[in-house]
Amino acid sequence: MPKVDNLNASILSTWNHIDALLDNGPGWNWLTPARNTLYYSYSTSSGTDPKSTGIVGGLTAFTTAQRAAVVEIFKQLSQITGISFVEVADGNQADIHFANANIANVNFAGYTSWTYNYLNDSQQRITSYVAEAYVYIDNVEFGTRYLSPTAGTYGYELLMHELGHAMGLKHPFSGSVVLPGQDDHTDNTLMSYTQRGVHTTYGPDDIAALTWLYGGDGIGGKLGIDSAGRYLIATPKDDSIVAAAGDDVLDGQAGNDIVQFGGTRSSYKLSLLSDGLQVSGNEGVDRLLNVERLKFSDMSVNLTVQSAAKSISTLDLYRLEELYVAFFNRVPDADGLAYWISRFKDGMPIKQIAESFYNAGIAFSEQTGYRADMTNEAFINLVYKNVLGRTDGADSEGLAYWAKGLSSGAETHGSLVTNILASAHTFKGHAEFGWVADLLDNKIQVANQFAVKAGLNYNSDATSILLGMQIAAQVTPTSIDNAIKLIGLAPDQFNLA
Repeated sequence: MPKVDNLNASILSTWNHIDALLDNGPGWNWLTPARNTLYYSYSTSSGTDPKSTGIVGGLTAFTTAQRAAVVEIFKQLSQITGISFVEVADGNQADIHFANANIANVNFAGYTSWTYNYLNDSQQRITSYVAEAYVYIDNVEFGTRYLSPTAGTYGYELLMHELGHAMGLKHPFSGSVVLPGQDDHTDNTLMSYTQRGVHTTYGPDDIAALTWLYGGDGIGGKLGIDSAGRYLIATPKDDSIVAAAGDDVLDGQAGNDIVQFGGTRSSYKLSLLSDGLQVSGNEGVDRLLNVERLKFSDMSVNLTVQSAAKSISTLDLYRLEELYVAFFNRVPDADGLAYWISRFKDGMPIKQIAESFYNAGIAFSEQTGYRADMTNEAFINLVYKNVLGRTDGADSEGLAYWAKGLSSGAETHGSLVTNILASAHTFKGHAEFGWVADLLDNKIQVANQFAVKAGLNYNSDATSILLGMQIAAQVTPTSIDNAIKLIGLAPDQFNLA
């Protein structure tokens, strides 16, 4: 049972496009006894507003066309909010009342007012809450102009605007939280006075605000105001959403959106849904829609790399992954791999990508061991260690062969690495050197587990390199178990691909 403080507590979301539309009533979420149906009436003889100063008489019943429009608009509102709307003949039984009237302000074609009352006990618990909303369309100054609304007319949009008020929405230019001027128009919200065309559906900001209020599962559901969880619809821009306590639904909409969680990646379970992702952990069980990235205290998760990886052949994906092994002896981070997949799809050859890896290795020389002034022999020895697992570097014959290629210009640093990689795979199943191909394959398997299947990145470039190298170092020709353990995720946490 809610307390009086709950009624007076802020219902704000901290998101401007939502809060700029939130009014302080009627408060349908608090109705007692609890129900998920709002009743409405067109009666002008019962249940009419006893004290509104917004009208000065001339009460007449809604026309057949107006009633038909109300039914259609309530269908939209029911789909958005999850609330059922039922007509009753007796206005005394209704929560929402409709009538045509002479509106006091001669500039208003429509007017909505609402009232609420409640009782509480000695512990400040709400024992009774009732609310009423009254929707009027002017029938004097504006005559019959809006008495025959159909979809695609301003009369229809006017009714949608007034019903927005009845459901708890305000004008985006009033109150302490307002929309920026460039956003205050009817393409975003029908509660605006800045008209852009004529609309037959509620705007994205209206839907976000109504969903925040009612959670999409109606009054008294699991989501919305006075519920354990919230339903947040973010903006079409790039958004950063902080997960809060409760079982919430977080919809990033368009843009590149990130949801931030407080704990380490290993303390959460990620489960794929048909339309998104479920994240279970410290904050609760959240359902994520249209979100591209998760950030934890130690790692972030790229949720788009899986589809990117599927957009190229498995062989080409492995060729990109093994460049990380060859140049850095590390597993790739998901963001980096996604970037190189994109470049490859744009037409950049693998050998040219390999050249870029060489330059990156020099940029992080302290972690990788590559230096701009290193000799050809030193470079070749390092590649042999990374690719072929030869701790002592290249044999004399191999060293001489590849050094000649570099010095003559027949090989670049990038082409040399790709050629050595191709050569290593030819030893698969070889009685003496088959372990070389097995080691490389196992490193690629771990790389794929880390970057694609789990979509992982560490939260800094330096950490990604150092820990990525430590993980790769745990791979042997016969086992990847220690490498997977070092990543720190349970088997069921590698489940995004």
